[in-house]
Amino acid sequence: MKQALLFFVSFAFCVFTATAVTAGAPAGLKQAANACDNKDDWDVRIAGCTQLLNMKLPAKVRAIAFKQRGEGYLAKHQPDQALPDLDQSARLDSNVAETYTDLASAYMFLGPDDQVIENANKAIRIDPRNEKAYSALAQAYKAKGDYDRAMTAVDTALRFSRNPGWLYAVRADLWLKKKQYDFALTDADTFVRLEAKNGGSYAVRCDVWSERSEFENAIADCSKAIELGIPKLANKSSGYHDRGAVYFRKGDLDQAMSDFNEALRLDPLNAAAFAERADIWRSKGDPERAIKDLDQSIRLSPNLAKAYAVRGMLYEASGDLEKARKDFTAAIERPNVTRSKGYAQQFIDDSTREKETAKARLKALSEAGGPAPESTPPEKAAASGVGRRVALVMGNGSYRNVPALSNPTNDAKAIAKNLRDMGFEVIERTDLDSAGMKSSIATFIRATSTAHLALMFYAGHGMQIDGKNYLVPIDVRLDGTGDITSEMPDLDSILAGLDDRIRTNVIILDACRDNPMAQKPVQVAGASRSVAVRSGLAAPSGLGAGATLGAGTLLAFATAPGQVALDGEGQNSPFSSSLSRHISTQGLEVQQMLTRVRAEVVAATKSKQVPWSNSSLLGEVYLTKGN
Repeated sequence: MKQALLFFVSFAFCVFTATAVTAGAPAGLKQAANACDNKDDWDVRIAGCTQLLNMKLPAKVRAIAFKQRGEGYLAKHQPDQALPDLDQSARLDSNVAETYTDLASAYMFLGPDDQVIENANKAIRIDPRNEKAYSALAQAYKAKGDYDRAMTAVDTALRFSRNPGWLYAVRADLWLKKKQYDFALTDADTFVRLEAKNGGSYAVRCDVWSERSEFENAIADCSKAIELGIPKLANKSSGYHDRGAVYFRKGDLDQAMSDFNEALRLDPLNAAAFAERADIWRSKGDPERAIKDLDQSIRLSPNLAKAYAVRGMLYEASGDLEKARKDFTAAIERPNVTRSKGYAQQFIDDSTREKETAKARLKALSEAGGPAPESTPPEKAAASGVGRRVALVMGNGSYRNVPALSNPTNDAKAIAKNLRDMGFEVIERTDLDSAGMKSSIATFIRATSTAHLALMFYAGHGMQIDGKNYLVPIDVRLDGTGDITSEMPDLDSILAGLDDRIRTNVIILDACRDNPMAQKPVQVAGASRSVAVRSGLAAPSGLGAGATLGAGTLLAFATAPGQVALDGEGQNSPFSSSLSRHISTQGLEVQQMLTRVRAEVVAATKSKQVPWSNSSLLGEVYLTKGN
């Protein structure tokens, strides 16, 4: 814009009289214009543009000066100061695509995302080949969870981009959101090939390797990112931050702590790093230091929902339920995506998973039937090398309005005994009505606040409605009246309540036994379309919002998605009978144990029933102590 600005300044001085240009001589105009064009020193740029704006110049010149001062504020990571300048520029001259692109960039940090989309589309209408506008569209749609539209925006920009490396980075992240890890790696590889001297390309690929749980490759790329640095960043804080996150997922807490400490030394304003370091303190059994880090994170970024949610779990674990409720409520009220300002850069933090956890745990605090079971203090649990293990075992057979089942209560008793013998703290419940199920699940969720391993087993009827899985209480009515889904616990909400980066979760469902419910009419409150009710349980689209973070989750079904599990002719179902035989086997990793169960059930049912599982576990998990 330098030539354009100087041209308009010169034009203005030639056309307008000395009384119209009150700032003085032409030399002053030229000096201010040159400063306003400065791309090496943003403070000089801002001062020069301010000097121009104090002169009486034509609207077009003022529009350029406002725009360039706004860009200076954006470069200094001050979007709140950039926004009014860019708004004023657009009012003075509404035909400059870059102004709307800059506005979209400012709103990316300030929100809301609809404003990003509106301004990016204005830029595209003026300049249909504006790749930065398409990138802003992609980021906004990604934040709204509309990954298909985001992908379309990136693909469009890639068709005409002359410098596409960063677009491949955006698309790699979208592939990760869609859990298409091979495509993500291909795009990350392309970014590295195009910009091999840019540490940012290795940082993107580090994230992809980490999501694929290929931690050694991730650490190597994060280390390369630290070595090369990332253009436009004043220091290497983000590289240490990213590598620390990989070490944490790998389970190397000491290396993770070292990297987060270095990230915070280089950038003491990094609110996200304080929040993530708190998880390391929690894993090490030091809740006081964790709370201290979360306090600092919230001071630096008051809208970071993640920090409130995790601090709420710590308060809940300590028994301070009033503070826990307050923090969970604060997390729910904060935006999903927060732009927090560090020393050298902006950090975009997505707290969607933590907000869902806060919502589920706040609900559990109100629905729990009495106090949670006595828990092992977190520091003692961590020191034991095993940690606290809590289980909920439920069996529903005495259904009142649909055919009863003979074996679920026997199955629950058998599994509960196994787990107690293995050292689990067990909450055992059978033949639960709707209120009883909700209360039992809430009590279990509360009990997991200091657990390192949480296990839930359910035997009984289950059903899927519009692809969402529900566990069926014994008093459910399928007469077409009322909102049936409000009476049944859903699996997604249970997973959200259990979601935690420092805990392993194992969910085992022996459900859908000869399900009579698929043919019944179902009413759902607020439904605006037909409701699909199908046999069996649905394959989960994910294992909770944060299933691929932290220790991970294992979800095991007694049979394949959409299929029927058998109740069995003996005292136990085929699945629970086999599970009871193998679950407490010493030295047997949990997924190996389920493989043995699967083989036995397939043989016992002559292939009519094939157990199925989905896992995001990041390492080997043993249910028995001493492994």
